[in-house]
Amino acid sequence: SADGVIYATGGDDYWYDYASAKAWQYNPANPAAGWTALPDVPTGKTELASAVVNGQWLTAGGSEIDDGWWQRTRSGFALNLDDKEAGWTALNSLPTNLSGAAGVAFDDLFLVVGGRDEDGNPLKKVQALNTTNLAGGWMEYASMPFGHSYFAAMRHAGRLVTLGALDLNNGTSVVGQVHCLDR
Repeated sequence: SADGVIYATGGDDYWYDYASAKAWQYNPANPAAGWTALPDVPTGKTELASAVVNGQWLTAGGSEIDDGWWQRTRSGFALNLDDKEAGWTALNSLPTNLSGAAGVAFDDLFLVVGGRDEDGNPLKKVQALNTTNLAGGWMEYASMPFGHSYFAAMRHAGRLVTLGALDLNNGTSVVGQVHCLDR
């Protein structure tokens, strides 16, 4: 969320036939307005990372669905929230195809934390895009103690905090674990 407004995109139908490209915003200060449609994202995805940084809504990674098959991606997009009607612009691609990562706003950075690689392995990487220079590309920001996917992450008290994770390879849930990364 940004300035109290909640943004949502992506997801799939129950049968995994397609990934949604719809984008929405909701302002809890005006619940009567309900969810408001925004311009569609160029590519429908599920399990993507997303955050609002410096007035821009950014997405990265995620899975596209083609006839029931999921394909992890590197692509990402940005929507300038001050000029929503201009639509989405493409970002430089992530170095790795991934899905199931978390997106976090951290100062001027859009962090893409963890996720799963093309083979389904959980990733330890924290990748960063400096939003003051979107053309500058991605950099590896840090590494976590173990691979994370399908988890929560946030900035709290100047630290990147991850909460829980799921390892689908061995069915292990690490919900009780919290990890902090100092800036």
